Amino acid sequence: MEPTSVEKIYFSACYIAGRKYWQADEAWRLLHIGSVLEMHPEPDNSHDPWAVALYFNSGDNIYKLGYIPKGKNRTIHALLLMGWQEVFECRVSRLDPMADYDSQIGITVSILNTRNSSAE
Repeated sequence: MEPTSVEKIYFSACYIAGRKYWQADEAWRLLHIGSVLEMHPEPDNSHDPWAVALYFNSGDNIYKLGYIPKGKNRTIHALLLMGWQEVFECRVSRLDPMADYDSQIGITVSILNTRNSSAE
């Protein structure tokens, strides 16, 4: 089997929205730059039909951190619903305890282009 290479293509960056309502503060001490987050569409969300929730897994604990903000979530939401989870990678890109509360946790979403290295 040939080794594969993964190219990351920038898709979007933003701050986590709604974190004060979820478990971001509980997870804060466990997060670091580069932490991988899971993205889950919530089509039944009463505040935003395009909602994409962000989760952080740490051992046996799963923390809901908040959401991708409205206006930045529509395309990701649609593609996740179509089963394209493996196409995206979401990572923590900013942790700044001195920033305004809503700007303390930044994320970057990348598109993963996995291809056989022999095709290069």
